[in-house]
Amino acid sequence: MPNPPKTTPMNGGIAMLIAAVTVATIVAVILIGRQGPHSKSLGPQFSYEVDRYRHTDPSLVKYQETGSIQTPYETVHGICVGSDDSIYTIGDRKLTKHSPDGSEVFTASLDATPTCITISDGERIAIGFRNHIELFSAKGKREKSWTKAGVKSHFTSIATSPSAVYVADAGKRSVGVYDWSGNLLQEIDGKGVDDDARGFVIPSPYFDVAMGKEGLVWIINPGRHRVESYTTDGQFELSWGKTAMKVDGFSGCCNPVHLAVLPDGDFVTSEKGLNRIKTFAADGSFRDVVAGSEAFGPAENADDIDIAVDSKGRILALDPWKRTIRIFERTTAPSR
Repeated sequence: MPNPPKTTPMNGGIAMLIAAVTVATIVAVILIGRQGPHSKSLGPQFSYEVDRYRHTDPSLVKYQETGSIQTPYETVHGICVGSDDSIYTIGDRKLTKHSPDGSEVFTASLDATPTCITISDGERIAIGFRNHIELFSAKGKREKSWTKAGVKSHFTSIATSPSAVYVADAGKRSVGVYDWSGNLLQEIDGKGVDDDARGFVIPSPYFDVAMGKEGLVWIINPGRHRVESYTTDGQFELSWGKTAMKVDGFSGCCNPVHLAVLPDGDFVTSEKGLNRIKTFAADGSFRDVVAGSEAFGPAENADDIDIAVDSKGRILALDPWKRTIRIFERTTAPSR
């Protein structure tokens, strides 16, 4: 009977190699698994090999940076602009108000880390935390705290109308419609749009909502690289946006990440990964670049850049690397 083959203990190098392969396999499985039951594999739209797209054609840049405002934060979280062009930001556990010329009006302490902010026409500040909303006066005085939502919720954006508050909940993949007392009236989940039952595709906690002209609610569907509009009662109206690495489209796992509406009804978007700020016409067609990827932080850093606009059409970008509010103004009139 032949002797069985001899075995030797596994050396450290082979063991480390096997461990590395195992970890890589697990990570790959996790990434694929996060796509949800309707996904099959990570398509090319999820690729982050974007170096050749980091250069912006100068002819497309129609804005220039005209100023900046330093914030008092270590980490910035959100920005909005009031009807008098006062600027409100959140960061760390603080709320700060700046006048339109950049001077600080006040800084107020918050009880937890905020995630998003907006201000109504009536100058009521709504600040979102991971799973609840708090209302403040324009002077930074806390007026009301809503009942906390469930542990699954992750609030990422807020928009308001005179009668309702729209809260983007990345955890539940829906936009909750609340009255000003904090009662949930309905949820917009995006399902059934274009005969697609997936609704909002949110691979990571980036999910934005904004109020547009004519009372439409605009919601980013980041995993599908598009922006969708709904009536205030949750009926789908239309969408725009496309998957593309080029400047007129959106790429990566989830873009755009932030949306703002200009006074004339045009849109401003910001993206992470391939960090850039762009404008689009009211019909969703690409207009121009506000700031290209070269204007922001290191390429390997995927931080997001929250944006807001004032009554003059200035675009305010909350830079997470410099921790400043950067102000961009148009240099030429938009072509119509």
